[in-house]
Amino acid sequence: MGTCSQGFAVLLGLGIFFISNVADAKPRISVVGAASFYSMAAEITAVPAGDLEITGETDFGFPGGGILFGFSSAPEIEIEAGILYLTQKHALQLNSVLAHTDAAYLYKTHSILIPLMVIFHPENWMSIGVGGYGTLPVKDEVEQTPSGQVGGSSVNGPTTTVTYSQAGFIRNDLGLMVAAGVLLPLSSHWSVRVEARYAFGLRELSTQPQTASFKSHDLIALTGLAFGF
Repeated sequence: MGTCSQGFAVLLGLGIFFISNVADAKPRISVVGAASFYSMAAEITAVPAGDLEITGETDFGFPGGGILFGFSSAPEIEIEAGILYLTQKHALQLNSVLAHTDAAYLYKTHSILIPLMVIFHPENWMSIGVGGYGTLPVKDEVEQTPSGQVGGSSVNGPTTTVTYSQAGFIRNDLGLMVAAGVLLPLSSHWSVRVEARYAFGLRELSTQPQTASFKSHDLIALTGLAFGF
């Protein structure tokens, strides 16, 4: 957690230094829609765990979108920050023969993701980025829907709304992000932007890490319009 926070702070400092010390920095503004393919890397950490297994499964989350601000003093590199609203869905699968358990829990949340990236442009139409991000929930609400069997009893629905702590999750995340995309020019200043970003969470998201460990992974698809340099 400390290393992640320090790394994000360093990246933020570099971005502020870049923008404030380059008088001729040119802006680019992108308005994008976003779709999320979210999952959690899950692991039972309790000892003994018996035959209980937990696995994370990816689900598709939509709608989403936001705005990105880039600043560049040269065509090859820019510093970019922004704010993205994401609908994130994922599932946790629990299996235990001894406990007569074979169940899946589907979770749905709404989050604000704040990325800070260094974007490289090997070609005018191509972008490759690396950086970090932080997330916070829109509300302290998690929609959860159980299905399957727990202890031999059916747990098919209903969908309920609980807090993050009741669901067993930490609310905020920090991590690293990489990106690759294309800019398809429409005119001298307008482009269609299509990009994929992979967010790798570094923070432990379990409220009981001595029992189970959760860390996030999110493949984010962006598409929209970009205006600027």
